[in-house]
Amino acid sequence: MKQQGQIREQSDLKIAHFDCDCFFAAVEKRDNPTLHDKPIAVGSDTPRSVVATACYVARIYGVRSAMPMVKAKTLCPHLVIVPHDFSKYKQAHQAIKQILQTADLPLKYDMLDEGDMDISQYQGDKIALCFALQQEIREKLQLTLSFGLGPNKVMAKIICNIEKPNGLVAMNTDEIKQWMKDKPVSLLAGVGPATATRLAKRGITRISQLQTADALMLMQQFGKFGASLKAMSLAQGSSINMQKRVEKTISVEHTFSVDVSNITQLEACITEFSHHLARKLHGRACKKIILKLRNRHFETITRNITLVEPIWQAEQISDAGVALLKNMIQGRYYYHVASDSQTNQQSYRLIGLGIGSFVKHRGSLGLFGTNND
Repeated sequence: MKQQGQIREQSDLKIAHFDCDCFFAAVEKRDNPTLHDKPIAVGSDTPRSVVATACYVARIYGVRSAMPMVKAKTLCPHLVIVPHDFSKYKQAHQAIKQILQTADLPLKYDMLDEGDMDISQYQGDKIALCFALQQEIREKLQLTLSFGLGPNKVMAKIICNIEKPNGLVAMNTDEIKQWMKDKPVSLLAGVGPATATRLAKRGITRISQLQTADALMLMQQFGKFGASLKAMSLAQGSSINMQKRVEKTISVEHTFSVDVSNITQLEACITEFSHHLARKLHGRACKKIILKLRNRHFETITRNITLVEPIWQAEQISDAGVALLKNMIQGRYYYHVASDSQTNQQSYRLIGLGIGSFVKHRGSLGLFGTNND
C-alpha cells in the first residue's frame, strides 16, 4: 500500500474519493488465477468493439479503456480478451460497499467502481480509517481500491490517481495547489483537447499559469467555466456543474461487424454503454433514456422514455435501457419494418443509447443526503 501526504492536521480533509483499481479486470483475475500475470482486456472480441477495462499488465503495452479492440490487439498481440460478466461485478460491488458502510459515514457511488465518502465530520484519524478499509477489502475480497482524501470532491478525485493501484493520498488545499503547479491544464475536470488548445493560445498550458491568470479574462473567454477553471487551479473545486453549459444529451452507439438479432447481445451492449454514460454525468442525474436501433435495411428508429425519478448509476441506466429495448422489439414502440424472411426475426446493424433531461444530483459535490445507496 502506497501513501502520500500524511499530514497531521486533517481538518481540511472533507471528502475521500475511492476508485477500485481496474475493477472488471481485477475481478476476472481474482476469479481465474491463470490470468494473474497475463495482459487482459474486458470486452467483446469483435472488430468494432472497445476495451471496457484493461489490467495494468496490458497498460504496459499501451492498452487503455475505451480504445478500439482492434488497436489494443495490435499493441499487444498476446492480449487475453475476457467477456463481460456484470452479475459478478455487481456482487463484488456489493461486497465492497458493505465494508465501506462499516465506517458509518455518508457514502455516494458515482458508478459501480467509484464514489465518495463524506469524512468532514469524522473525529478520528481519517487517513487511518481509509487505510483500514482498504486493507479489509484487500484481505477479504482480494481486490484493491485507491483513496484520495482532499478538501472537496473534485480535488479528491484528481489526487486519487496519483499512487494507483492500491494507493492512499491525502493532501490539504495548500499541498494540492503546490503539487498541481507543474501539471498540464488537461488534469482539471472538463478540460478536453479543445479547451486546452484555447488556453494554450493565451499562453496557458500549466496549472501554475492558471493560478496567476486574471479571473476576469478567464470569464470573458470561457464564461462561467472560466470561474471554475480558476477555482480548480486553486484547489477549490468546480463552482459549476461541469457539463451543464454544453450538453443537452449524451449518447454512445456501436455498429456491428455482423448484423445482430440476439437480444442478449443487444442487452450486453446497453449494459456496456451504461457504464460509459454514467462516467459522463459528472455529478448530475438524468430523467430521459434514449434508444436507437438501425436494422439491416438501414431503417432507423429512435425512442425515448421520461422517468418519474432521476437516475445516475450505471445499473439504473442499464435497466431502463433494457426495458425500452424489450418494448421496442416486442412492438410496443416499433413500426413495421422488413424482417429476415426465413426466421421472421429482425436483425440490427447499429444500436445506440443516450441520456438527457439532466438535473443536479444532490450528492454531487460532497453535499450528501441521508440515503447511502
